[in-house]
Amino acid sequence: MKKTSIINNIEKYRRVIKNEGVYSFLQLDDIGVIKECLQNSEFLSEFKEVIYSNPDCKILSESINEIKDFIKCDGLFWETLMNNSWVREDVEYNHKLFRHIDDRLLSNKVFAMNLIKKIPNSCDLVNNALMHDRQFALEAVRHDGSNLYYASEDLKIDREVVLAAVSSQNSAEALWAANDNFKNDREIVAVAVSIDGLALEHASQDLKNDREIVLRAVSNRGIALEYANKELKNDMEILLSAVDNDEHALAYVPDKYKNNPLINLVATGTYNSEYKV
Repeated sequence: MKKTSIINNIEKYRRVIKNEGVYSFLQLDDIGVIKECLQNSEFLSEFKEVIYSNPDCKILSESINEIKDFIKCDGLFWETLMNNSWVREDVEYNHKLFRHIDDRLLSNKVFAMNLIKKIPNSCDLVNNALMHDRQFALEAVRHDGSNLYYASEDLKIDREVVLAAVSSQNSAEALWAANDNFKNDREIVAVAVSIDGLALEHASQDLKNDREIVLRAVSNRGIALEYANKELKNDMEILLSAVDNDEHALAYVPDKYKNNPLINLVATGTYNSEYKV
């Protein structure tokens, strides 16, 4: 009798997913019926085919606990979600979803690298051993510098790996994650602050007192002035570059310059001529 009931449910909900889509099926109140149907290989195959053609990621996320055991090893299922722009843009959502991927997939270099490339900040999901692999880690940090945090300690002292990390997006996080020796490496820090001036926060005290480094940083992100050495906050060219980039840098201008007409004109964008310092 029970077997007949299962068969009837399978046939009934095969019609539902065919005519109404998988999302009507996933919204059933009876979780037992959902799992019962998904245990049937033919039903599961049809279920996945509909998802591949039209993934509604919000409903999939809400239903993940019901379906995770049936899709966790399915690379194509996860690839379908990776290619969804809404999933890629919502970091909190995609981590909730992708943490259900089977470890075997997350240990596969090709799959794991594809995940890192398509889903921001997903390096924490892949098998940690992969970030001990120099080639894999190098590619990961080239995609996003913050991935250096997950690299092995040996790779955090590898100059090529660190330079690649600070040369990519999230260079400030990359410099923070790097071995301390690189925080005093002028070339490394110069690259980092040129991409994200806020990387100056993680530079050594010596480099926070380096005029060229600080000028690069505030020209990129004016509010990096906060991290400049006290003496350089008295350098008019640095102050003007900072407030020209971002008027919020005025918060870090020493009090004695806050009422300086030139600084205020540049900060508000009402001074359009080239200024002399």
